[in-house]
Amino acid sequence: RAPETPGEYRLRLLAKHLTTVEQFREELLDRRNNPAPNTLPREIPEPLYPGEKLQSYTQKFEQWLAQRGRRLSAMDGDPSQERGFWFSFAYLRVGECGAQP
Repeated sequence: RAPETPGEYRLRLLAKHLTTVEQFREELLDRRNNPAPNTLPREIPEPLYPGEKLQSYTQKFEQWLAQRGRRLSAMDGDPSQERGFWFSFAYLRVGECGAQP
């Protein structure tokens, strides 16, 4: 197999999947109760509230980044950092308080 190009690496690292906030909470609980070795990088969850559109989720993510002095476009060269922010935002959405970020 040929080595992965930077573009392929970025696409793989930033792969996402849509889910609901409730489904993601259940997934996290299941993972906590049944830990398994994590051999492959998971796709980034995009947990949506009922009736919420992906475009709205992305806008909220970008606003959340801006509150932290970051811009999505500024992370183009660092997909690992971008991945970390996407995961942080997803985890924040399913926090114990249930508050929307």
